[in-house]
Amino acid sequence: MKEGSCKLDTIVYTTIIDSLCKDRMVDDALKLFSKMDEKGIFPNVVTYTSLIHGLCNFGRWKEATGMFREMLDRGIAPNVHMYSVLLDACTKEGKMKEAEGVLEVMIQRDVHPDVVTYSTLMDGYCLQGHIDEATRVFNTMVERGLHPNVFSYTILINGYCKKMKIDEAMHLFQEMPRMGLQPNTETFSAMLQGLFRSSKCGAARKLFNEMQAVGIIPNSQSYGILLDGLCKNGHISEALSLFHMMKRNGLDLNVVMYSILINAFCKDKKFDTARALFSNLSSKRLDPNVKTYTMMIQGLCEEGLLHEAKELFIAIPDIMGRIIIGWECLGASGYCPEFWMSGRRRGRQEMPIPEEIPEQQEGVGHHAIALPLIGKLHFLGIPVNICTFNIAINCYCRVNGVYFGFSLLGTLFKCSYTPDVTTFSTLINGLILQDKTPEAVQLFKKLMRMREIEPNVVMYGTIINRLCRTGEHY
Repeated sequence: MKEGSCKLDTIVYTTIIDSLCKDRMVDDALKLFSKMDEKGIFPNVVTYTSLIHGLCNFGRWKEATGMFREMLDRGIAPNVHMYSVLLDACTKEGKMKEAEGVLEVMIQRDVHPDVVTYSTLMDGYCLQGHIDEATRVFNTMVERGLHPNVFSYTILINGYCKKMKIDEAMHLFQEMPRMGLQPNTETFSAMLQGLFRSSKCGAARKLFNEMQAVGIIPNSQSYGILLDGLCKNGHISEALSLFHMMKRNGLDLNVVMYSILINAFCKDKKFDTARALFSNLSSKRLDPNVKTYTMMIQGLCEEGLLHEAKELFIAIPDIMGRIIIGWECLGASGYCPEFWMSGRRRGRQEMPIPEEIPEQQEGVGHHAIALPLIGKLHFLGIPVNICTFNIAINCYCRVNGVYFGFSLLGTLFKCSYTPDVTTFSTLINGLILQDKTPEAVQLFKKLMRMREIEPNVVMYGTIINRLCRTGEHY
């Protein structure tokens, strides 16, 4: 755009900068921002908000903080939207104390938090599993005379459902119409997921019918939740009937829906149906993803159908996907299928074992072989996730190297991942496998005190089983 044909003012620059940030072209936006200074065009609060939001989305905290300070130095006062952006960035990083600090500064500067601000803070607490804190924020919002919207209610309902507090979630759900609010697709989906997780299939079916009765058309996520809920509660035939009904009605069937059914039929040992569904993907022009391949290959391995598993594995078009799937099958199921060894078959002695793996390797299955694969993933530039770390920690625990498993926690944090209940359940089990019950109990009690991780039935079962076997008291 030439300056002669159109005057480039703050609004024009800000509009372009905002678009670039939304298109994840933050560096280009920063270059344009520098040109504003060169031309003597002054940015406003909207310009800075767009840039800070863009930087936060990429985790570029230092630059975002510098930009915020620069704005204050220029005498530009942050508005409620700017503070909400900062608060949202804090919550997404799990920095709830900092988020509360942003809220305090807002109030101190006489900038009034709105429904979006409070809802963002609620969402952060729910993501951390702190539903009581989310409820406190919700109540504070009401006390300040603000009216929670559908988004606010949906956040809290979803939070309660994830904590298996279905009665509290249903109370809020039924309160919405009384407050003049109509639950949307996301609200119904959250409630459906909660009911299925609580094995209340009848109530979930009824709610799904009510959803359609009030004129809300279920989307692919809603149908996916329905299929998944039915399968996980043992109603596989009903799920298949629903799937065929969706097909007849011309509804969009995606790879996630196929994967849900494939997984269910593999677990139910009905491989003919699983194969038929898998084969149907190509005719629907759907590409199986890593999860779909993993489900099929693991199911075949568990049934001892290694030849068929190998053929399916070789058919995977993406070499990186092949490595990830091999890792998942190896680490998650404990199997080392022959198809993993590309080319001529190789024995264990030819697989390199890192020096840090402990020497006691009798009876460790294929866990010792699994450990070097994480190095291969890193070498190939394939990103690892929390599941990968949990598998690696489990492998160390199985080769009597629980302390090596603990050492991976440092790497996990450096990669910006947060240990979950599976991580700590694995470490507790590793301590028990090495006859370090006092340390396992100590770790369990510490988790209970910190309240950062909510122990699940696996963790409780591991501790209780050990104490019952040994008769020890702590």
